[in-house]
Formats: sequence, C-alpha cells, structure tokens
Amino acid sequence: MNFDGLRCCLMTMIEQQAKLQQPRTGTWLLFIVAGFVAIQILNRQPERLTPGPERGDLILQKHDLPDEILGWNCRGFQPALPSEELPEWQFWWTHSWNYRKQQLEALVAFDQADWKSWHELTVCYQAIGWKLADRRVIRISDTVAVVLASLEKPTHEKATLLFSLFDQDGSLIPPPRMELQTAPEEQKDQSFRSMLNGRLTYELPEGAEQSSTAETFERVLQCQVFVPHDEPLSDDEVNHLVELHLETLGHFHNAWLNQRTSH
Repeated sequence: MNFDGLRCCLMTMIEQQAKLQQPRTGTWLLFIVAGFVAIQILNRQPERLTPGPERGDLILQKHDLPDEILGWNCRGFQPALPSEELPEWQFWWTHSWNYRKQQLEALVAFDQADWKSWHELTVCYQAIGWKLADRRVIRISDTVAVVLASLEKPTHEKATLLFSLFDQDGSLIPPPRMELQTAPEEQKDQSFRSMLNGRLTYELPEGAEQSSTAETFERVLQCQVFVPHDEPLSDDEVNHLVELHLETLGHFHNAWLNQRTSH
C-alpha cells in the first residue's frame, strides 16, 4: 500500500468536500472517517480483519435508535457500507444517526473495528486538524464514566465530543485519565437513570496526575456523540449532550449483547 498516496488522496477528499459548502451534517461522518484513515496511515498496520458481519460486527438499522430521545429528534441515518464496497485499507465499520435539539445538531455513531484496547478517539480528531482544548472524565456512577472533550480549529470552529467504549461482554471500559480533570465525588453515586432524569451539574476541580491503562480485551466497541458549534455551549446544552450519549450508549450496548446471546 502506498501510504503517502493515501494521505494525499485523503486531504484532497477533505478539500473537495469543503469547497462544496454542504451543510455540516453532511461532512461530519467524512471527518470521522478521515480521522480513522489518518490513524491507519500513522500506524501502518495493513493486516486487519475485514469489517462487517464476517468479523462479527453488529448490523444496525435506523430503528435501532428511537426517532426521539429526550427531546432530540432523528433527522437521518447512515448505515455502514457492505464489506465488499469498502476500500481495502478500511478497518472500521460505522453506523451513524443525525439528531437535532433546538439549535444543536449531533452526530451519533457506533464504531466497530478490531480494537483490542482503549481507543483514544480524540487522537483521530487531532489527526484531521482539530486541537484538543480540554478532555474531562465525567463519572456518572461507580461503573459509568464518559469522556467529554472540547475541540477547536484555527478557523475558530468549535466542537464537543463525548465517547465511551465497552468490551465484548458489555462491560464499560474505564477511560484512561490524561492528567486532566474529573468530576467531584458527590456525582459518582448518581445512577444512570437518575442522572438522565435530572440536571447534570458539576464543577470540575483542577486535575491531579492520573494514569492510563494498557488492559487488553477480545474486542472493544466505541460509541460517540459529536457536535460542532460556533459559540461555547451552556451548561444546559452540555447536559443535553451527555443525556443523548448515555441513552444511545445504552441502546448500542443492548443491541450488541442481544446479538451475542442470539448466536
């Protein structure tokens, strides 16, 4: 594989998409795909399993997420491509939905690859030009924690990213802590449902040194919510995004476990 040629092709694709000036909802998935491509180039690991059902990937349909989630309305669905239509270098398989609530438009995605350990999604976004302005671990309960990241570009574009990973048995993988901030102790005992039904309010302290983990698994699955925005988000808007992420994470988690028990 000519990785330099692939890199040039990737950048050309992004530039052509920008020139079309399509709505941002039409370009989010492209940017995420570009990030995975960039990481593949950097890692230079062409030997991978073929994405899709033959690898054990979960096939999702539009109805696998509700049309309405806590005031978020579904506005589109992009299924993963059949494996025979994928480029030979593509190792990930992504299903995505577009949701809107008030002025916010969110891309919700379920990403399947052959990851065996924590996949730091912020690295993918940095590989396609985003700067990581902040990365926080929000602890919902003793067993539930999500990554909340703030992204920026030199063009003053902003975006907020939330993501979580779980293993082949459905156990959530604790996010590695990158010497950044964590939520206060009083928030840790909130349950999944009580958090969703109430307001998520937190003041994150200055972070102490925290360590990452190199634990490996049979399989790692990734759930994310990505929202571009022009102005900083209010606390309420961040709360809405966390709610959307937790609800969709729950649906993806259950769909994955249902597939495993049906085989």
